[in-house]
Amino acid sequence: MKDDHNANIFPKHFFWGGSTAAHQVEGGNTNQWSEWESANAKELAQTAHRRLSWLPDWKNVKKQAENPDNYISGKGVDHYNLYEQDFDIISKLQLNSFRFGIEWSRIEPQEGVWDEVEIEHYKRYIAALRKRGIEPFANIWHWTFPVWFAEMGGFAKRSNIKYFERFVQKLADELVDDLSYIITLNEPNVYASFGYLSGEWVPQQKNPLTFLNVYKNLYVSHRRAYKILKAKKPSLQIGIAQQLGNIQAKRPHNVFDQTSTRWMRYFWNWWF
Repeated sequence: MKDDHNANIFPKHFFWGGSTAAHQVEGGNTNQWSEWESANAKELAQTAHRRLSWLPDWKNVKKQAENPDNYISGKGVDHYNLYEQDFDIISKLQLNSFRFGIEWSRIEPQEGVWDEVEIEHYKRYIAALRKRGIEPFANIWHWTFPVWFAEMGGFAKRSNIKYFERFVQKLADELVDDLSYIITLNEPNVYASFGYLSGEWVPQQKNPLTFLNVYKNLYVSHRRAYKILKAKKPSLQIGIAQQLGNIQAKRPHNVFDQTSTRWMRYFWNWWF
């Protein structure tokens, strides 16, 4: 039986939901991240002890961590084919919203070549959510993109933004009619820093200047995507999914710590 205990606590249109990324759950994706997984799985397995043995639960995960197959996303949880069943589970959980990713590499597997079958897949996907009374929150970019875009330099090159604009325009023309909420970018600060500053993620670069360039280009990409989407459907609610850090001064009364903390908060949390 439906529990209305919270009916008078939360606003009528408050969204309780779940969130996924296409690459994490769909399975069968071919993008710059899956290519990286295939190229690095063996090394990651071989270095697992050095990287992860500090974990309190290392003994229990050692076998999995040292298996190269566990660094390949593969079919994931096969959400691409099982989404109807997954949406039924969402309904049983009484969630009224769901955030999902649209995989660019499916829609445009080759530069300038659109896969209409995949576009129809996402149309059915959105319709399946609507059918169950679940509000769809579409996320356009969650760190993965087509291999051809990566080979061109990805978001490290300002000249490449036009390809992302073209992709957004395609989505605006094909998918936004049945959407009210769109997230353009997922955690651009995390992607830029882990991919181009610390070098832990694809494409594993450690270049502060490239990091700043990527961060700025993602900012420009968001602004341009916003204009494209608003031009198509002015009523759309559009934003980004930002990662906010709880950045505190180690010495609260130290002028240097206070100043640097304010700058870090602005740059990481609010600038974008």
